Amino acid sequence: MVKVLTIRDGVYDKLSKVKSKLGGSFGDAIEHLIDSYNKSGKEASIGQLAGSLQKVKINRRTLKKVMENL
Repeated sequence: MVKVLTIRDGVYDKLSKVKSKLGGSFGDAIEHLIDSYNKSGKEASIGQLAGSLQKVKINRRTLKKVMENL
């Protein structure tokens, strides 16, 4: 099922950066941020997480393997 969300331009830009680093879709980026929040046990903003993947290149196939092993 597809849902439509309305977000501010600045939030879109930050989410787009996360999306690019993951090599997936916006849905993948949002899911990654939610999973990161759930694992940390504390609230994290998109802005705080946007650069969290800068040091590692990750592609969709690698991400899928990692997610399957969780």
